[in-house]
Amino acid sequence: MLYCAAPAAVITMMLLSVAILAEQKRGERFAVFLWIFALWDIGYYVELWATVRWPYSPTSPDVLFFIPVAWTSQVWFPILISILTVAVVLLTRH
Repeated sequence: MLYCAAPAAVITMMLLSVAILAEQKRGERFAVFLWIFALWDIGYYVELWATVRWPYSPTSPDVLFFIPVAWTSQVWFPILISILTVAVVLLTRH
């Protein structure tokens, strides 16, 4: 299980580092983190489709988290949340 969690932890730390370097205030850093995480998540699904042709459709099942139990949903849901996150961050930035 640790082997699977290590890449996710590294990616999260990289995204946090970018947010910390990009802004001075805590709220702005959080907004930048959400924005780049959402863009990364969308890019992740695009890369999966381009390399292994998965997901087959937006209704394909996906495992989102394993803690404390497996959380599953269709692929369209995390993509929708990421698109909405990008939109909210862009609309609320000064």
